Amino acid sequence: MLDYLIILGGIIVSLAIMGWTSLLYSALTAAGLFSVIIGLAVKDVASNLIAGIFLLIDQPFAPGDYIEVDGYEGTVETISLRTTTLVTLDGPVIHIPNSLLAVQPTKNYSIARVRRINFVMPIANDADVSRALEIIRGVLDAEERLVADKPPTVLVKDVREYAVDVNVTCYAPSAVWLQTASDLKQRVMAELQAAGVELAVPVRKNVNLGTRS
Repeated sequence: MLDYLIILGGIIVSLAIMGWTSLLYSALTAAGLFSVIIGLAVKDVASNLIAGIFLLIDQPFAPGDYIEVDGYEGTVETISLRTTTLVTLDGPVIHIPNSLLAVQPTKNYSIARVRRINFVMPIANDADVSRALEIIRGVLDAEERLVADKPPTVLVKDVREYAVDVNVTCYAPSAVWLQTASDLKQRVMAELQAAGVELAVPVRKNVNLGTRS
C-alpha cells in the first residue's frame, strides 16, 4: 500500500510540475461521478446481499418454515444472498428481496408450538342460542387434538338483524392446525343441524313495484 501511495503522490506531483492539474481535477471529478452512478445502480443489490448475510446469520426462519411477511405467506423453499423463495398454498412461487425481509415484521408459524383457531357460526336469531352454545362446547370438549392448557371459548360476538354470531376460539398444535380447524367447523355445523339449530343465512328481498299504466 505504501508503494501505491508513493506512486500516486509521484503522479500528482508530476502533473502539477507539468501544469496538468486541470486534467487531474477532471479525471478525479469523472471518477467521482462514475462512483456515484455505480453506487446508485448497485444500491438495491448491495442492500439485498447484506440483508441476506444477516438472515443467514440470525436465522429467523429456515427452509421448510411457513412464514408471512408484507401480505405474502408460504413455505420457505430457499434462502439466497439476494432473495428468499416462498411457495404459496395456491402454488405460485414468490421471490422476496432480502432487504424487505430485513425491515418488515415476519411471522413464523412453524416456530410456534400452537396456533389459534377462530371462526364465527351465525345462528338464526329465532333459534335456541343457549342450546347452540352447549352443542359447540361439546364438540370442542370431544376434540382430542386441541391444546389442553388453553381452554376454548364460545361466546356471543354480535347480535344482528337476522343472526346471532357465536365466536369460537381454541388452540391446536401447529402440525395439525389446518386439518383440526377444518374438521371442527364441519363437525360443529353438522351437530347444530342434527339438533335442529338453524344457521343464519342472509335473506335478500326483491320488491317489484310494478309499472303504472
